[in-house]
Amino acid sequence: MSPSAYTDMKNKAANLLLELLLCIIIFTLCAYICVSLFLKASSKSKEAALLCEGVLACRNVAEEIKALGNASSRKEGELSIEVEKSADEYLISAFDASGKIIYQLKVRPLYE
Repeated sequence: MSPSAYTDMKNKAANLLLELLLCIIIFTLCAYICVSLFLKASSKSKEAALLCEGVLACRNVAEEIKALGNASSRKEGELSIEVEKSADEYLISAFDASGKIIYQLKVRPLYE
């Protein structure tokens, strides 16, 4: 085997290894991006479900206020619903387990 053939073979092997390394790096980067997108989508989905639950809970309390003229604070599922009366309106707030406000609603009773 001549020295130039050996050098060519060595260069081809080095180029092949470099190309494989580049493919692995690109694949790893793409996998990281995909996994982070799925995690973010899962987080957004949980937030949306919690918001929906908060809206429904506040709406139920508002319907109770409109029908009966009053309502009290309570716990519904994972949410804490607080009702505050000021003048002629009620402020209904839904809080998650950590105390973060999920949704707020102001309502006036139909009958006083």
